[in-house]
Amino acid sequence: MVAALAVLAHHAVAQPRQILGSAHGNPLPWADVWAGTGALHMLMRGYLFVDLFFLLSGFVLALRFDRALGTNLAAWRFMGMRVRRLWPLAALGTVLGGAAALAGPAADAGTTARLLLMALLFVPQWRGNGNCYPLNSPQWSLALEFFANAVHALLLCRLSNQALLVVVAISGLVLAIMIGFNAGVGFGPSADSLLMAVPRTLYPYALGCWMARQWQAGHRPWHALPWPLTVLLPLALVLAVGLLPPTAAYADSLCALVLLPLLLWLAATATLPTPGAGAVLRALGTVSFPLYAVHVPILHLAVMLAPAAGWHVASASWAGAAAALVLAVVLARGPWSARPMPHRQKPRAVAGTGSVPGATPAG
Repeated sequence: MVAALAVLAHHAVAQPRQILGSAHGNPLPWADVWAGTGALHMLMRGYLFVDLFFLLSGFVLALRFDRALGTNLAAWRFMGMRVRRLWPLAALGTVLGGAAALAGPAADAGTTARLLLMALLFVPQWRGNGNCYPLNSPQWSLALEFFANAVHALLLCRLSNQALLVVVAISGLVLAIMIGFNAGVGFGPSADSLLMAVPRTLYPYALGCWMARQWQAGHRPWHALPWPLTVLLPLALVLAVGLLPPTAAYADSLCALVLLPLLLWLAATATLPTPGAGAVLRALGTVSFPLYAVHVPILHLAVMLAPAAGWHVASASWAGAAAALVLAVVLARGPWSARPMPHRQKPRAVAGTGSVPGATPAG
């Protein structure tokens, strides 16, 4: 949940600037989007939480399903579970994005209807360098989550630990090269970078699967950290590297390839002091995915409606962030949020899964 709120704040700052830049026909460079944001500049690298999402998704799903996928759980049934878990809220986010698009000054009902249908079917918009899912930009990561789930069900669960490490090493090498060429790891949302995000997805997801196997085998970090520290360390890391220049690709490489996996590994053995604390973290964790799925369209809608309401766009964006959080709390009570999963194994609670939205796609 901590990371989900950080992603929300990241987009609350960037969204109005990106929308206004695009409205004038000139999408702002990433450095310009964050120019003059003061202390909020620390949120600039909030996109790194997506890499944490994939990492934790692989970890949690491997704990729950790896053995079953290798024996009596068919891949198609596993994918059906994932669709039932992710699609309803993704669809709601898309519908809200359609409403935001129609509220804009250049609304085109025909184009919006086409984009809405494509997004509901998870078909990306391939043309140009704009968002591949214009109505709800975070949907690209959910599309690649489905891809990773399919690879998991068809291949990863059948690999030995050594073979799985080979997949991790190759995808990590490709990811490092991509980060170097792109001066960062923020690729994936745009139509011209979606395919480049395949190694960005596969590396952390496969690594999460491998880490889950080590965890189940009884391997543990050398020292268990207090659980509040394991919750806050990823946030502190991303905020710290946000102070570096936007072109500091080494920061993205270090975080995505090394530091975030290390922090997850440390979090895997954190123990909760009381059952009540675990219940609170699980409750907060159920809010993470709804918040991730719907927050950008609500921010967009708030910015589009700001002139009519006489609000400054920045104020409207933060009001939209508050509205998104309230809606996410309501949606967290829906049947998709805490659906029991067959074949679930029962490992010890992992502190991070209840408090960071990496459990979002993992669900």
